[in-house]
Amino acid sequence: MRFLRKWKFTLAVLVTVGVVASAVHFITRSKFMDFDQFQFISRGKDHIDGNANVQYLDLQAAVNNMSVVSSSQQTTLSPSMYLTITLHGHHSSGDAKLPHLSAVNKSVTKNNSSKQTNHSQPIFLTVAFEGRLGNQLFEYAAMLGLSRLQGRSPALPSAHSLLQDAFNITNVHIMATSADVRGWKQVTEAHYGVWDQGLARLPRENVTLKGYLQSWKYFAAAHTELREQLTFREHIAESADELLEEIRQKFPNRSLVGVHVRRGDFLKPEMLQLGYISPEATYYSKAFAHKRRELGQETPVLFVVVSNDRDWCAAHLNGSDVANMNGSDAAHLNGSDVANMNGSDVHIVRAAGAEVHLALLARTQHVIISAGSYSWWAGWLAGGKVIYYTGFPRPGSFLSRHIRAQDHFPAHWIGIGD
Repeated sequence: MRFLRKWKFTLAVLVTVGVVASAVHFITRSKFMDFDQFQFISRGKDHIDGNANVQYLDLQAAVNNMSVVSSSQQTTLSPSMYLTITLHGHHSSGDAKLPHLSAVNKSVTKNNSSKQTNHSQPIFLTVAFEGRLGNQLFEYAAMLGLSRLQGRSPALPSAHSLLQDAFNITNVHIMATSADVRGWKQVTEAHYGVWDQGLARLPRENVTLKGYLQSWKYFAAAHTELREQLTFREHIAESADELLEEIRQKFPNRSLVGVHVRRGDFLKPEMLQLGYISPEATYYSKAFAHKRRELGQETPVLFVVVSNDRDWCAAHLNGSDVANMNGSDAAHLNGSDVANMNGSDVHIVRAAGAEVHLALLARTQHVIISAGSYSWWAGWLAGGKVIYYTGFPRPGSFLSRHIRAQDHFPAHWIGIGD
């Protein structure tokens, strides 16, 4: 009789354990199937290494409070964790290469599209454009990236902007009038150039983003789509191609390194006080030397300089290397090209519109940037190696409290100071 009671008790325990295990297995499997059976393993990296083709995505931005499988236990995502990706339940080693972010894009889109079916109408995310072209590029890119991560429909508040005048944007909803976004919840960034994780958890309603949103982390997951969308309008592309052809004819068989020199407004006292700064000539000299060492052994380098202060460039970018094509003095360029006459490897591009100059820089192989959002996007659009100025923003300034280098500059870009 005592043996029978023990047997019944053991059977009851086994049945209970089996039911619980089945339930856990079902819940866990359901979560992963919602994300196309991607599994995540935590890893302490917060950058995208474009050179090694190994890519990392901020965990908090990818999924919110979703359970993950680590090498030792099941856990919950936290803002400080980052992820690597394995397919169909097979763990990768810590050094394994990851699929391109486009694979993440597809899985995020699949997961988010299923979320939208629960609503009778799409949930929109738009942005209130601030500033000129460089700023608007950041704002559009952040809006697109955050939309894709959260299953929202990206939207622009009108059919006209500096961004839309320059690029063929086709992947967003265009509001008929600005009145269409009235009443939407407005969410403002905390800092200009700091990754704000709170923006990855927006309320489930139509939202207008406000701010400059100058962190590459906002759009890391939409990297491929963004490159496809940021194609210049035909008239701009044609003008840039004409400039490029002129350069190719004068300087055949050169490795083209774009150089952007931002001066002008950055030298105004009020801008300097905020923390804007234009690099000294020593910065460009160091950057030129770096690229000559890196590329000069293979193909001669030509530095293609775009600037809003061509006179300064002619006088300071290693003046012995710069010669005016028409023999005029540097102080009287009058829009003419400054080009190679005496073995120089520095070419100062003739005056053109900001959009055309940006398109030209995007067509070079590598870029040396100065400071500011326009310069930043010249580097990103080119897609090669980028050298940036570490003196921006000026230390101790207002901007230095609102721009964090690791959030603003991709980790594989190369920083050089004066």
